Amino acid sequence: MYSIRIEHHGPVPGSLNLRQREWNALVREAWRQVGVMWHREIMRKHFSRQAYAEYDYAPRQGESGRPDPRGFRRSYTGQKLKMMGHTNPMVYTGESQRRAQSARIHAVATRNRSGVDVILNTPALNFGRGKRVDMPVEMKRFSPRDAIDCIRLHRRIMEAKLREIRNTTSTDH
Repeated sequence: MYSIRIEHHGPVPGSLNLRQREWNALVREAWRQVGVMWHREIMRKHFSRQAYAEYDYAPRQGESGRPDPRGFRRSYTGQKLKMMGHTNPMVYTGESQRRAQSARIHAVATRNRSGVDVILNTPALNFGRGKRVDMPVEMKRFSPRDAIDCIRLHRRIMEAKLREIRNTTSTDH
């Protein structure tokens, strides 16, 4: 599992005369946009077949590497394929996938910490908590590529905002 930490120590880069409140607002907006990007682009990969390899999901009963003793057709994967026509992870009827399309994005920036929470209203994904297939843990996983994309976006937004402030303060004098 990967986590993203972007830290800043000392004066605001570029020798800008920003108050802590203004700096926090910039950081909060950058994190909000990272949360929106995660929700739009990265989250939907968790509901696709590529998630097994990219996020190291546990194999479901009946998938290769974990055969069901009763045979494929009676396994979880076999039943899902027969009834629903797919073998996507975290999707059975598609209700959780539909509900995950709307999210609350809560960005935080204080002197001590900053980050973003993307809150999904998907109660069915909690059914596996603490079991062999722990869907809440799987949904929170980042691939190295996802982490790099989020860090790059955060940096690009912060640089653009700071450049904008630098340009407006230099024209004011």
